[in-house]
Amino acid sequence: MPRNRWSDSPAFVVTVWLAGLALWLSLRAANAELVAPVAPGKVAIDGWLTEWGNPQPVSLVPGAAEIGVRGACCDPNDFEADVYAMWDAHCLYVAVAVHDDVLDTARIAPAARVWLGPEGQRQDRVFFYDHLKVYVERPEVPVGYQLWVSPSGGKEATYGWGGRQNAAMSAIAPVPMASVARGSTYSYEVALPWTWLQFRPEPGMRLEAMCLLVDADAPRESIEQKVARGGDWVWWRGQIVLSGTPAGLPPAEKPELLEEISAAAAAISLPERTRRKAGTWPPSPQPAESAATDSTRGPGEPGAAAEVPAGTRSSAVTVDASTGVAAGATPDEALPAALPPAPAVGSVRAHLGRDRFGGAVVRPAPKWAQQLGQDADLRPAQVDSLLWQLRATLARLVDPRISARTDGVVAEMAEFAGTFRHQARAVVVGCLERGLESLRSGDGGLAEATEAAASAAGIDAAAARRSMVELLERALAAYAAGRSERSDVLLRSAAQHGGLSSARLRELVEKLIETNSDW
Repeated sequence: MPRNRWSDSPAFVVTVWLAGLALWLSLRAANAELVAPVAPGKVAIDGWLTEWGNPQPVSLVPGAAEIGVRGACCDPNDFEADVYAMWDAHCLYVAVAVHDDVLDTARIAPAARVWLGPEGQRQDRVFFYDHLKVYVERPEVPVGYQLWVSPSGGKEATYGWGGRQNAAMSAIAPVPMASVARGSTYSYEVALPWTWLQFRPEPGMRLEAMCLLVDADAPRESIEQKVARGGDWVWWRGQIVLSGTPAGLPPAEKPELLEEISAAAAAISLPERTRRKAGTWPPSPQPAESAATDSTRGPGEPGAAAEVPAGTRSSAVTVDASTGVAAGATPDEALPAALPPAPAVGSVRAHLGRDRFGGAVVRPAPKWAQQLGQDADLRPAQVDSLLWQLRATLARLVDPRISARTDGVVAEMAEFAGTFRHQARAVVVGCLERGLESLRSGDGGLAEATEAAASAAGIDAAAARRSMVELLERALAAYAAGRSERSDVLLRSAAQHGGLSSARLRELVEKLIETNSDW
């Protein structure tokens, strides 16, 4: 039989690929769940998506409850995207099919993410160029892994980097990735090894996940022009459900073994811990985790671990048996030897059960805070969570054994509430400005609360007000300049200038938190 030369030609392959992506993009639905079927065989990570069959996608359609939008994204005539997932015994596979009228790419190394403007502005460069972010978190574990990928525009290789959340990002992550672009349609394809994600999958497992796509449409603009105009992006947040049972999956632990381990753990005798007095927050923190003092510094921010930029080629990588490396953890900061271990950020998060979307423990934020949230494009439930986490963090920081950085406070709030850091920072800055206005004018709000707390603690009211003004002014200046300041340094400096000792200022702040909820 004669060969069909048209079917063998590159033009035929490209036509079939474009037609397939067009069909996928036409079957649009927004789902809270992304069902990941078992991969039909070996998966070639080349960006062509030929092994993917017809899985049910999640479409990034603005307006759905699971879809978030920032800026002018996404006009269907300008930008559309579908997200797909599969899995096997070795990897979780994620693919994204994108229609975008303008491709705007840049190779941004993790150590070069932060852009500092001439007037103290501080922005993340990745939000001003086309990028994909994939975040996956195993059940009941508060820290996941994230991957950022810049698509190939046909002239450069696909580039990406990732690592454990709140740890240094690495461009040498063992994650095969690829991207193919043809006209206004392009793809992403990545394989996340289970060894890299640091857990073993099980059929029916539900993974907390997020996929975010940046839609940048100004390839000729400088970063300064892009920042002035603002960025556009869309994201889906939900669960990836592992469907089916792949070949080669190791058997789950036997129930008898788990019961034996549980019994042995229950038999361990732990020393009694001193409880905080009733009515304070957080109650009875658990032993410190690795995030003890300041492991919430974001990737690429000043002070993060040094990176080794490296490219990931877009040529085909056949994934069979995967090997990964454990992501490095940020070491704890040393504590004075004379003091017992301090409660950790993670213990507060564990107590709250990571109820990001509100629950009985999260109280409604006041109306003025909701207005701050509206200005930052936040939902009311997110504002509630941000304010609650801010109060919980302040309550923790009055302990002299604990210190955190101002940027770490923002990162912790954003993670708890499920927002971006710049949104959490906007709420913190708004709170500081409102508090300063009240203290300077002496009218209501924080001024009255400070006077009442000073009276209850036996502190001079004038010294209390001076110290609070100094504290808020210094914190606000740090956020405005994009600096990272330590909370213990801020408290000590504010106390000295206000005429109080650090211990008395901590006591004042603790009284404020105990007795007030709307300042």
